[in-house]
Amino acid sequence: MPELFSNRGEGSSLSFHVPPGSDGNKIQALVVWVVCAIDGNISAYLRGEAVIRNKSNGFQLFKRSIMLFTMSTNSSNQCSWVNHISLAALPPYAMKAGEELELSVEVKHTSFEVQKCGVHMIVKKPEVE
Repeated sequence: MPELFSNRGEGSSLSFHVPPGSDGNKIQALVVWVVCAIDGNISAYLRGEAVIRNKSNGFQLFKRSIMLFTMSTNSSNQCSWVNHISLAALPPYAMKAGEELELSVEVKHTSFEVQKCGVHMIVKKPEVE
């Protein structure tokens, strides 16, 4: 998981906060990264879904399907899924500074397990006069 992901953790869920001083309209997008461990030497489709919701008000910010084909060899027992999520269409009440958000990831194949997940917020830079 790259160092630029300030919100990252082990396992299939992650809680993080909207930064102080940031209203939802200052956060333009989220980048989600999921790392899965592969059990054994297999070639398979990984299916699942990733959801981010606002724990403070129950609003679901996004839900995305995960689908990728992966081949595991003895030298590689991990796969990743990365997705850019634009927040331009979210209503103003979707998130506010200080509120707690949660990423949860579910995979639907017994040979895969979510090892790590992370979220990076892309924030609009302040305008300089």
